[in-house]
Amino acid sequence: MNVDDWRTGKKWSERYMHMLDNQIGCDVTFVLGDDEKKIMAHKFVLISRSAVFETMFCGSLSEKSTGKMIKIPDIEVDIFMSFLRFLYISDIELNDQNTLPILYVARKYCVEDLVTDCAEFLRAKMTPETVCEIMEQAHTYDIDDLKNMCLQFIFENGNSVLMSAGFRELCLDCVNQIIKSNDLFVEESDVYMALTSWAQKECARRNLETNGNNKRAVLGNLLFKVRFPTMDRLFFTDVVSTDNILSDSEKIALFQHMFGSYCKQDLAFSDRKREAKLIKCLRFPKNDNGGLRCEPGFKNSNFGIDVRSSDDVMVQGLILFGACSTSTGSNQSDSALRNAGQVSTPITDQHVKIVISAVPHQSESYTFDYDNIEVPVQELYQVFLKEPVLFKKGRVYAIQVKLDLFLPYQTYSGVCGLSEVNSGSIKFNFFTHQSLIATTSEKGQIAGLLFSKLPDPERNDTSLSPRGSPVKREGRDENGDEFKPFFVKKELFPSSSY
Repeated sequence: MNVDDWRTGKKWSERYMHMLDNQIGCDVTFVLGDDEKKIMAHKFVLISRSAVFETMFCGSLSEKSTGKMIKIPDIEVDIFMSFLRFLYISDIELNDQNTLPILYVARKYCVEDLVTDCAEFLRAKMTPETVCEIMEQAHTYDIDDLKNMCLQFIFENGNSVLMSAGFRELCLDCVNQIIKSNDLFVEESDVYMALTSWAQKECARRNLETNGNNKRAVLGNLLFKVRFPTMDRLFFTDVVSTDNILSDSEKIALFQHMFGSYCKQDLAFSDRKREAKLIKCLRFPKNDNGGLRCEPGFKNSNFGIDVRSSDDVMVQGLILFGACSTSTGSNQSDSALRNAGQVSTPITDQHVKIVISAVPHQSESYTFDYDNIEVPVQELYQVFLKEPVLFKKGRVYAIQVKLDLFLPYQTYSGVCGLSEVNSGSIKFNFFTHQSLIATTSEKGQIAGLLFSKLPDPERNDTSLSPRGSPVKREGRDENGDEFKPFFVKKELFPSSSY
């Protein structure tokens, strides 16, 4: 007997792939793509990895599929072969070209571990320049979870995405999903500029002359997603009113609404401002019960932490550890405490003092005093600042909190703190505050931050002042030519009139 064959000394994965590649013992045939190329495989492998294949071969569809070729016209051969390789040996080589089609196949046949691998690959590749292309493909393949992941990224990087070339390539449905959302926290002038740029590209795709009437025609109802009443007045006067996209009656109604005491009740455009999306940054890891890793019995009333962010952010509040009695068990989540009946009524009439200052010179200092604060007897609670504080990129800020609790109450304290935390596209670094030895970057009562991103990061072509007025930036257009500004900054009304 000859034992020196393809099975001898080989791993199971090598034997499986040899059988697939050489069509040994295959019992099902797939006809793939427009070319209708035939590929054979083994049912038992497919059934072991996919509930869809199990239904196809063993369930109600088994009689229809038994002994017949299975046509799959929407999947090409190379993509299906990569998919089969994953089913056989849990190995796949993802790249920029094949990940989206493979993700489509994985979703179609409910192979969730492959879906996760593809999503993680795309998440790592996601940038303001690539996210629109990924979203468009997710829309084409009906992959809703990936589309939602793209939308989340876009909302966190609004201006950079709106100014990207990829945004101009989106279909109307995808543009609508982005523009209509209240989570898109950008200046309304940027929304308008992005839409008119998209409309110009759409006119070219439809072989239409680029003028105001045709831009309006291709925009359709998208135009009514622009919140003109919230727009900077100078921008509306210098740019929007001269573009010939709005009708004369719409311009008059908006002028009356924005500049006069008369407000038109049946205005066609929303006057609701886009709101900053609140983002959490938690500096302690999760515990087994779903809460944060912490322990009770902390008595110090003065605690703090130093923080540095990778980009400008507005800090809106703090996440603090709540009160506990000395008899409360450690390392429990809020839900576990509630289920155990250990959460009592809040501790009322507490005084909390929060001081935020730049390090090392304590410039830009902010002090917030709170009376009659209710401190809950549970793991976490939030305290919102009376006004947001700007944390500038790369600068260190000290956060100090003073809280006086009386026996029998103490507070929880986080343990195993993280010195670096990524919250979306923002990276935070935490450092021990030198004057507070009771709390460090590894432990303490400040569990995290509540923050929002700024609506006005760097632009590609133009930049808006804090009030939204357009100003010139050096740069080049899409043809590589140095551009000339089509507007100049000027004051239409004094600041006090806004």
